[in-house]
Amino acid sequence: HGRERCLGHFECALDFARRAKNPRREIWALGIGALGHLSTGHPEAAKRWLTDCLSLLDDLRWIAFRPWPLALLAEAELKAGRDASDVRPLIEEAFALGCQIADPCWEGMAARVMAHAEISSGNHTGALSWLSDAHRRCLRETDTYKALEVGILGDRATLYQKLNRPDRAAEAAREWLALAARTHMDGHLERARLFIQCLA
Repeated sequence: HGRERCLGHFECALDFARRAKNPRREIWALGIGALGHLSTGHPEAAKRWLTDCLSLLDDLRWIAFRPWPLALLAEAELKAGRDASDVRPLIEEAFALGCQIADPCWEGMAARVMAHAEISSGNHTGALSWLSDAHRRCLRETDTYKALEVGILGDRATLYQKLNRPDRAAEAAREWLALAARTHMDGHLERARLFIQCLA
């Protein structure tokens, strides 16, 4: 229920931005709200929000924010069952633009989604490489996006488990649990706790 309540907050933020006729706030609400839809298992809703977000970005020519919705749209497409080869150009565009802007968050998010594309293609070694790269990039600055870092640690733990590497899975899971606890991310905290419990 907590996650569903969060979606209501995103709807409110979007409504306020539209009533204020503030397109940049609207873009922000759509882009961050789409992540909420993805987190609650609603990729189709996320795709609608991201399509609207990208349309507004094109109208404003606001390039600096573009990598975020591109990467999330690729993730939404993957979660909706689209083939990784069809989604890869979106991720590559997001990653290249993030690198051009030199934004650690955008680079890290695109690298993380590329890892998901590799997992979808069955290339787990490539996925691990991309997750390591995502982690390194998102930690490049002192003011890091902790939600992204927590997500990457969860992805690494899950992938190590798939690869039947329990020691590495447990190590990543302990980092995941500790960071989720420090940053008060209760959803991740519970997932990490259950993950470690299942490894025992």
